[in-house]
Amino acid sequence: MKKLKLREKLSKSNLTIKKRYHYEVISNKEILNKIKPIVAYNIKNIDNDNISFNCNKKTLNEILKLEKDVKVTNLYRNFLYNKIFKKAFFWVGLFIILIIFLLNQIFIRTIIFDKNSYVDMDVYDFVMERTNKVGPYYRLKYSINDLSQDLRTKFMYYAYVGLQKKGAKLYIEIIQQDLKEKEDDNALKYGQVISKYNGRIDYIECTSGNVLVKPNEIIKKGDLLITSNINLDNLYSKEKLVPIKGIVIGTITEYRTIKIPKNEIIEIYSGEFESKTYFELFKNKVLNPVSPYEKSFTKEYLAFQFTPFLKVYKRYFYEKNEKVVSHTKDEAQNIALKKIYYDFIKNKTSEREMICSMVLLKYVEEPSDFLLTYAITCKINMGEFASF
Repeated sequence: MKKLKLREKLSKSNLTIKKRYHYEVISNKEILNKIKPIVAYNIKNIDNDNISFNCNKKTLNEILKLEKDVKVTNLYRNFLYNKIFKKAFFWVGLFIILIIFLLNQIFIRTIIFDKNSYVDMDVYDFVMERTNKVGPYYRLKYSINDLSQDLRTKFMYYAYVGLQKKGAKLYIEIIQQDLKEKEDDNALKYGQVISKYNGRIDYIECTSGNVLVKPNEIIKKGDLLITSNINLDNLYSKEKLVPIKGIVIGTITEYRTIKIPKNEIIEIYSGEFESKTYFELFKNKVLNPVSPYEKSFTKEYLAFQFTPFLKVYKRYFYEKNEKVVSHTKDEAQNIALKKIYYDFIKNKTSEREMICSMVLLKYVEEPSDFLLTYAITCKINMGEFASF
């Protein structure tokens, strides 16, 4: 028979003692004289009157018959709670966290636009149509790369449109190109605002200038709306000029014919882009980066400004590729509507401007093109500034 080493003997000996004496009792010392013989272990003095010791179940029952004022601790129960249940709670909690983490990596909880992205609900609907609902999560029917490529093919007029997954969130990023630069609202303009359209005035907001029209008035193209001259008897009197600051919004209906080729070579954005950093020192560009692509769209942002004379910029290059695209009648209508909407957004100067309706009046199919004529009703900035 194999002999146990000393450490193994002690381990088995302690285990046996714990199994036999797994109750810790705190009682008065007189209990030792009341029960004879008493089977106890690890007897300790607590104070002059009380002692603590370990005993088995049989001894504990005898003690409880004689003495009710006894404090009993089940050492096995504490051992199981401290050594097993606490660890079990830890491992179960860790397992749940891992499951949630894996679900967040595999599935999508929310689909939102990126913080700096342009918002187009048609793009959002396009993405949502290609997802499946799984409980509180979404699952993409296609890979993010394939879906991003489909977005760039369908919404080709954007500089960039793509998807990026961060945790359980799927971000949609849209970058426009060639948008109209907003005018400096603080610039002082002396002159007059003349109507560009025939229509009905809906809203006037003017904080400086002489307004010559009123809401619900029907106006014609070329009518004078606002002037800097508050003395109309002397239109060009510089002594009576005030700067113009205001806008006139009206409802108009215009007709537009759009030609969509059945087959065309277009430039689309591949989704590839690079970002490079350069410095501006005393308005001179240092390490001015150039595009790594043959064709690209460029956009840049101010990253840091250490002083008015030293600035750090980030420049993004979005790659363009040529592609031959064939259009059906339905696709041609969709492209025409998008073009109308995009051109409207490019020239938009006020949040009050909006497209009210777009009605297809005429459709003509030629050998190589589709011709679509629309009646477009919108609320738009009626005025055009002209200096004296």
